[in-house]
Amino acid sequence: MKRPDSTGARLRAIRLQEDMTQKEFADLLGITRDAYAAYETNASLPSVKVLCKIAKILNVSTDYLLCLSDTK
Repeated sequence: MKRPDSTGARLRAIRLQEDMTQKEFADLLGITRDAYAAYETNASLPSVKVLCKIAKILNVSTDYLLCLSDTK
């Protein structure tokens, strides 16, 4: 599997591995689907608060989500 080269690509890959829609994941985060979709397309980055929430839900590090590490 090709390594994601952006936060958005990594978020999308993880979401798909979890078999969740953008809407389902956005609901878990308490944000709109449009806001979450912007993260996956790299139109915007999640706030630190949202990034930490994503990491906790997915049981991965924030460094992993930001593509600073390949270690989950």
